[in-house]
Amino acid sequence: MQEYTYIMLLERPVIAINLKTYSESLGENAIEIAKAIEQIQTDQTPKYNPIIAPQAVDIRLLAKQTKINIFAQHAEAFDYGRNTGYNIVKSMKDAGAKGLIINHSEHKIELNKIEDVITAAKKEKMYVICCADTINQARAVACFEPDFVAIEPPELIGTDTSIAKEDPDLIKKIVKKIRFIQYNARILIGAGIKTRNDVDICVKNGANGVLLASGVVKAKNISAVLFELFG
Repeated sequence: MQEYTYIMLLERPVIAINLKTYSESLGENAIEIAKAIEQIQTDQTPKYNPIIAPQAVDIRLLAKQTKINIFAQHAEAFDYGRNTGYNIVKSMKDAGAKGLIINHSEHKIELNKIEDVITAAKKEKMYVICCADTINQARAVACFEPDFVAIEPPELIGTDTSIAKEDPDLIKKIVKKIRFIQYNARILIGAGIKTRNDVDICVKNGANGVLLASGVVKAKNISAVLFELFG
């Protein structure tokens, strides 16, 4: 199995899969998804690097049983101490996470907290995917220089409608507007992304990959979907 170094993850387009809190992606199910991706990529040079974001309770489990890039679905910039009920950046790293997803439309945080988490993650040498649901918000968070800015129109999340199918030219406009603010921003496209064709269209139009969830986790045949995405 190929090891994914820090440089490789940033230089090759990514497919980031957010497992959210679906029952289909909890515990052993999460392991099966991660191992299926690893198996597909064995003995070949993958076009896309995988990222998987399990529930916090499963991070250590996946880190021990797989070599895939594991991201936490959220974390706080607190130090060790009296922070009952929170998952902190340092603990996520200790559990085996290589990065974080923050500011998802289902877990929004204020701009100052976004900056704090990105700063804390950089100190721990962890990646950050920072989500935004509008171009203006994407431009704002890009100023904090996360490793990836993921733009996800909330009206398309969990639907069968993707930007790639509906308006691929819009991807070019999004990329251009974000990179006008941060010229080297790495941009992921999310919401409604389900197929390898969707992914290829996003990358062809300037994105550095995609962020998806239900297109994998809620699929009737998860293995078939993963093979299409990564094969």
